Amino acid sequence: MPAKALLDSTEHFHTASEKFGTHGIRIHGLALDFQQLIKRKSEVVRQNVNGIKYLMNKNKIEVINGLASFTSAKTISVKKTDGTFRLAKMSPVLLYRHQHTHSD
Repeated sequence: MPAKALLDSTEHFHTASEKFGTHGIRIHGLALDFQQLIKRKSEVVRQNVNGIKYLMNKNKIEVINGLASFTSAKTISVKKTDGTFRLAKMSPVLLYRHQHTHSD
């Protein structure tokens, strides 16, 4: 998500700097505000995470945070963030990989 949010912003910058002229739109002093790019990226990530949490709660889907591995086709073992393990049987299984960065 973070990379897509930044890509979207830089794509808008590229469009403004490279393509607006063909429409008769001239922009003088166009510049990137890196702090605002990061602020927007963080807001997009926050909104998406909150939306996913809402949908999980609404649909009574249990979220188990940790490192998961399959022990069978319908069973996973999760090493939770506190170091304990949890076995979970489920169908279907949905795994989501979130890579934490220092700015998330």
